This record gives sequence, C-alpha cells and structure tokens, in this order.
Amino acid sequence: MLLAYLARKTGRPLRWTETRSENLVAMHHGRAQRIDFEIGGKRDGTVEALRWRILQDAGAYPGLGAFLPNLTAMMASGVYRIPNIEIEVTAVVTNTTPTGPVRGSGRPEATQALERAMDMFAADLSMDPAEVRRRNFIPKDAFPYQTASGAHYDIGDYERALDLALEQAGYASCAPSKLRAATTAPISSSASGSACTWRSPTGSARPSSDPSRSPATARPSLKTGSLSQGQGHETTFAMIASERLGIPIEKITVLRGDNRRGCAWNRHVRFEVDPDRRRRRRTGV
Repeated sequence: MLLAYLARKTGRPLRWTETRSENLVAMHHGRAQRIDFEIGGKRDGTVEALRWRILQDAGAYPGLGAFLPNLTAMMASGVYRIPNIEIEVTAVVTNTTPTGPVRGSGRPEATQALERAMDMFAADLSMDPAEVRRRNFIPKDAFPYQTASGAHYDIGDYERALDLALEQAGYASCAPSKLRAATTAPISSSASGSACTWRSPTGSARPSSDPSRSPATARPSLKTGSLSQGQGHETTFAMIASERLGIPIEKITVLRGDNRRGCAWNRHVRFEVDPDRRRRRRTGV
C-alpha cells in the first residue's frame, strides 16, 4: 500500500525488496500442527472409529492460524465411511511467527494423518493398504453423503479413481514384501504405497459464479470470481452450465475475475446477444 502511494506521489516506478529476516518475521508460516490419532475397526479391514487430538501452534497471535485446525477436523473422514469420529482441537499461541493458510489451509494435515492411520491399521491386520482403503470407501451410490465429522459430499467414485491410479502405477506387480515396507520400512528403503484425499471448499455461502438460462436467441454468459492457474476452469464451468441448462457449450461465454455481488444478489444476469447485432439485454432469473 505504501509503494502504491509513493509511486503516485513521486510519479516514478518503485520497487521494494525485503530481506530474508523481514520475510521470516512478517510473513505467516504454514502447518505447525501435531495430530495424535487412534483408529479401530474389525479384522476384515472395516474401520469403525477414529479419534484425533489436534494441537495447533498459532504463532504469536491467535488469528486465522488458530482457526485452521477446524478445517483439518472437517476433513477427518476423508474419502472413507467412518461411522464414529471424535476430534479434540487445541490452539495455542507461542513466541514464533504467526501461522496462516499456506497451500491447503489445514487440509493437507488431515490427509497426512488419516492416510498414515489407514496404513498402520492395514499393517496391524497384515492386509494390503490399498484393499483396506477400498473396503472403507464411501460407495458411489451413497451420495449425497454427510460424514461423521460434518462434511457434506455431493458426488464421488473413489474406488474407480484408486483403481485407475494403481493400474497406472503398476501396483499389482509389487511384491507383498514391498507393500508391507510402505508402513514398516525406514525412509531410505524402497517401498510402494497409496494414499487418497479429497479437497473441501472454503465453506463460504457467498456465490462466486452466476450461470443462467438465456432466451433461445441469446448467448448466455457465466460470471465467475475464480481465476484459472492452468486448471481449465473456463472449460469446466462451461461444461457444468451446458449440462444443467441444456445449452451447447460453444454458445456459453465465461467471464473470469468478476465477483461483483450485484450480479447474483440482484438476481440479474447479462446475456450477450448475437455479436453481429451488437446489442445486449438484461433479464431476470
């Protein structure tokens, strides 16, 4: 903010380069979380209960870093149907740099803890870790589904995804000794393993996209506040709108970086009429 002000004040371009010490002190850091877990189930590999005790170091101030373990807790069930989940969360402040969201916002921690628990559960039963995961997946016909940790899932086929990944990795050709090594061998040893995860949304109820139906002669536009970083959002959003509205995908215009709330909250959308006619219209939905 100061750079922008000074650049306008002086009429010259400015650049500020921080030192390493400044960066370490001023920028928040990620993770700083410890999870102790207990997992239990049947001898056939079915998980019946999971308990987590999450200790979160929030750094010097109990800001967003203290909230992050709540996102970890929400993802405790992962892609598995675990009927009983108990979670205890403790956030503490320390004399360190504050923690905050860094590439996942508390969610990778959940995956690491849960998948490690599944591996150890499989090792205790002398079962293939991939098979234990397969037996505990939420069935694809069970959606929509709410987990014991309170997360809502709309759709998924986790078994098919795992099968494809294992097939591409040549998992079936691994010797049983290597499968066991995934959970028992030193880090320096050669081992094979598997892990599964899902990505939860932020939990915000504010709409960030506005797909709408247009008259038969109009060209619909879909406004989204999401910006693609190579994931192909434009194609994905257009495909969803095409499927839901019955409009050919090539006739849908995706407008990125538009998160103005008036578009959705005022219940109006903009349609682009035939470009040759150079006209626009507004209509309610």
